[in-house]
Formats: sequence, C-alpha cells, structure tokens
Amino acid sequence: GISLPRERARSRREAPRRTPPSRQRKQAAPACFSSPRPSLPGATRQVDPHAVAAALARMRAALPSWDGMAWLDALLADSEALFPRVHGILTGFIDLIFRFKGADGAHRYVVCDYKTNRLIPRFAGGAPRSSVRAASVSTRGCYTRAGLSEAMAEHGYHLQALLYTVALHRLLRQRLGAAYDYDRHIAGHAYLFVRAMEGPQTLRVAGWPLGVYVDRWPRAVVFALDAALDGALPEEVP
Repeated sequence: GISLPRERARSRREAPRRTPPSRQRKQAAPACFSSPRPSLPGATRQVDPHAVAAALARMRAALPSWDGMAWLDALLADSEALFPRVHGILTGFIDLIFRFKGADGAHRYVVCDYKTNRLIPRFAGGAPRSSVRAASVSTRGCYTRAGLSEAMAEHGYHLQALLYTVALHRLLRQRLGAAYDYDRHIAGHAYLFVRAMEGPQTLRVAGWPLGVYVDRWPRAVVFALDAALDGALPEEVP
C-alpha cells in the first residue's frame, strides 16, 4: 500500500538502527585480541636488544677492517637504544632484488635500494654547510666510497641493509630448501645514490663508480640476527 509521509517518518524512527561497519570492527577488536590464540614457536618472546647487539658484534670478528666500524661501535655503546623491544612484525619495502649467475652457474642474489638523498659537503668537525653555500661547492666527494659510507651510517642504512639481507636470507631458505647456501646464493647489497649516477659514463674514483655503495653482511652476522629476531636470548645467539 501507499504510506503517507508522516507514517513513513514514524516507521523510520521505530526501526532498529544499524551499527556502521567501522563501529562494528571497533567493538569486535577487544574480543578478538583477548581470545585465546594457538601457541606458536617464539610467539611469546620479544626481541631482546642485547641479543641484537650480540648479533651485530659478530661483525668485529668477521670483518674488523669494515669501513662502517665506527658507526657500529657507536651503536653498540647503547644496546637499549639500538633496537626497541619489539613484539610483532617488522615491515619494510625492498626496492629491488636481482640475481645473476656466478662462476659456478648458481644464481646469486643482491638486495638493491635506490636513494635520492642530496648529499651536502660538511665543514671540518661535521657541521653541514648551508644549502646556499653548498650550491657553489662540488658535491662529488660526497658520492665516493668514503662519502657514501658516512651517509650509510648517518641515515641508518647499514642497519636497513642488514634487515633486508635477513629478509632475503629467510626467503631463499624457504624457496630453495636444502639447496640454499648463504655464501653461495647471497652476493650482498647495492645502495644506489642516483643523483651521482650518469649511466655508463659515471666517473670512477679509486675503482668505485660515484653514487654506488656495494657491501655484504657476513654469514655469521646474518644468522645471528635471524636468531635474535626470532626471540633468541643473548646466550642463544649463534
């Protein structure tokens, strides 16, 4: 039948209101998080910053002449600030993973990350120049191997590269199974500071093309951090 406008308005007032989907999710969340969950290996253990520090300290024995050792020593001086206590998921985005065939025919994998940082020369003592002053100063030295090592340390890219390497290590371990060998399959990481790269004609200084930072975390460090991120205690880190 046909209802008059007044009747339609009264019927709308009497009808039960529907809870918006967003509010339904908010109301359901506490019950969801308080519900019992299955026991998973390591699910109740947090990442111990001392275990992370123990993993990174493996670098001192593995590669004592590494050009990032000053950064590492400063980082390890305060293990509590090094890595917050984490109980959840670390997320990040790797720009590119590429592979090439090694001399033995096996594929070797490289973590690649593009950086658009505008590196500015510094005064003696580390004080940055003003952007106006820097415009008239050559920035070429900032993109040499030594300059990029400083940038890697300043922006936390050494640690980022290590976390990305651990992620690649876990992926290949899952995909390749028993055939996986870290030393055979992981070639390292390449950080490409694109502002200094000019293709095939990119200038080389001491054998390194400007803007290209290539390095490789040793097996001992990667395996130790892998265990630490799984909740291992400092004494359990291999």
